[in-house]
Amino acid sequence: MLIEDDIYEAVFLPDRLPSILHRMAVSVDAEGTLLVNPSNPKVPWIASDGVRRLYGDFFEQGWAYDNARTHALLNIPHQGFMSDAQHMSNDWMAQQSIYRDFLWIRGFGYAAGTKIKVPSGDTIIFSVEKRRDLGPVQQRDLGARSRICQPISPAFSCIWRN
Repeated sequence: MLIEDDIYEAVFLPDRLPSILHRMAVSVDAEGTLLVNPSNPKVPWIASDGVRRLYGDFFEQGWAYDNARTHALLNIPHQGFMSDAQHMSNDWMAQQSIYRDFLWIRGFGYAAGTKIKVPSGDTIIFSVEKRRDLGPVQQRDLGARSRICQPISPAFSCIWRN
């Protein structure tokens, strides 16, 4: 089954979403995928197993509220997935506490992400997290992720309504 079909299925079977996010991650040699809906206070994020603990700490320890990586990437006009390594130098990353004091000490350090405006008006943020020693997400993989996510954005709106 195509991953796009699985995402539509997750609208009705939301328990399957973490395993679908995992498939999205491993297809680009990443540890896991995170979906964030900042507009939903009940369930603001869903993660695959590979990054669930990382993002549990991320939100519980307050990293989400002062995150230079997210602020920088969200302010770059871009459609589709992009890699932090495309837009930020290693020197810049080393100066940011989110990398230096949170991601790197946990073995992470590269991500590819996108934001999708869904029909409900919410903005859903995707982040595919890669271990630092494996290097950044490759350009060919960014395009593949973009081709999957943009056409099925209405499904993401429905996932948070259940």
